[in-house]
Amino acid sequence: MVPISFQSDLTTVSFSRKKLMRRNRALSVLLGLSEVLSQSKDLRQLLSQALDYVLEHTAFDAGRVYLMEPDRQSLRLAAYRGMDVEGLERVSLEEGFTGRAAKSCLFIAQSVQALGDAKRAELLVSKGIHTVVCVPFVVSDRVEGVMNLASRNPIQLKQDEVDLLMMIGHLIGVAAIHAETEEILREIVEELQDRNETIKLFVSTVGHDLKGPAVAAYGFAHRLHEHYGHVLDERGRLYCNQILKTTKQIACMVDELNSFVRTREMVLRPQPVAISSLWDSLRQEFAVELTKRSVQWSEHSQLAEVTVDEVMVLRALRNLVQNALIHAGPTMRRLQVGCEERQNFFVFWVADDGEGIALEHQRKLFEPFARLKPSSASEGSGLGLAIVREVAHRHGGEAWVRSEPGKGAVFFFSVAKPVKIECPCASQGD
Repeated sequence: MVPISFQSDLTTVSFSRKKLMRRNRALSVLLGLSEVLSQSKDLRQLLSQALDYVLEHTAFDAGRVYLMEPDRQSLRLAAYRGMDVEGLERVSLEEGFTGRAAKSCLFIAQSVQALGDAKRAELLVSKGIHTVVCVPFVVSDRVEGVMNLASRNPIQLKQDEVDLLMMIGHLIGVAAIHAETEEILREIVEELQDRNETIKLFVSTVGHDLKGPAVAAYGFAHRLHEHYGHVLDERGRLYCNQILKTTKQIACMVDELNSFVRTREMVLRPQPVAISSLWDSLRQEFAVELTKRSVQWSEHSQLAEVTVDEVMVLRALRNLVQNALIHAGPTMRRLQVGCEERQNFFVFWVADDGEGIALEHQRKLFEPFARLKPSSASEGSGLGLAIVREVAHRHGGEAWVRSEPGKGAVFFFSVAKPVKIECPCASQGD
């Protein structure tokens, strides 16, 4: 081989498959096989085409490819060419050349007549086979399968040919693992998609078929209480109020379910949003409740605007304020909202001076339907904070809480800053 001389900082070498074949047949064969294996196809097609390639570039007449079963006690036939495989569909690790190669992780080349199993030797001879070579697929010191190559004539193999076949076995084994993994993942994705469609259908059904009756029941109960409340005794009025409360909760739950699904499914539309407009919307929306409970409202921000989906972020902030009004307790007197800038994120927060949250209850707060108290003791759907986390995730951020019992709580959610793409021609003159 003529050495390449490096006479400058830049050396270029043209690539030629034909020249590579003349210089190094083994590398050329491996290159071709890697191209065959890299094509996107299912496992059976991949193994069949790999076997075709091997037979085309070797002196063998037929071949079989076996893959290890999950129990690792036997091998199953996955591809074959050039021979009848009746009786050879499954091979035990205690059976024949193939089983021995898989069990011992050895390359085996032997005459069929030397096979210890007379019955199996007779079967192979009846199929016109003289010599068998078994190539284990060794991947990370573990046999994943065996390629059984057969010849109708005696074959003498040199060490470099054995090495080449072992490398071929390794490449096929790696490709088979990847193909099997892809098939498993594809099945999982399809199953998840089916489940997702089922969930969407369920939520849609709930939204259309449950909210209507709940609203109607609320309306009738409200009229009953308004027009006939003076006729009902104390227990009757209690029942009527409970119907009103329960039907209102059902309608709220349906709205939150729909909101949760929409947050996951709707297209993200980030745009510059003035921070002051967010605070104005929240302050006006909750003005009556804040005044009624004598809660002081304050706003804090280091920024004039952020680039976010305004509808989603406003929904998340609304949910955090509602969460504080519901769960912070009657002792709450201050409610603060804010936004600050960090290296890669904008961080929104809502703080209260209420009852606080014990550490053991904080971990699951953002899970769907998580509640600090039994549903009978508190309002809300259990989806408000889950929606906050979903908004954060859709913006490439996260949601979290800091709190101690008796010291209030601060809820945060972050949104990733938009990536700034600088035009390389911006700094250049015409």
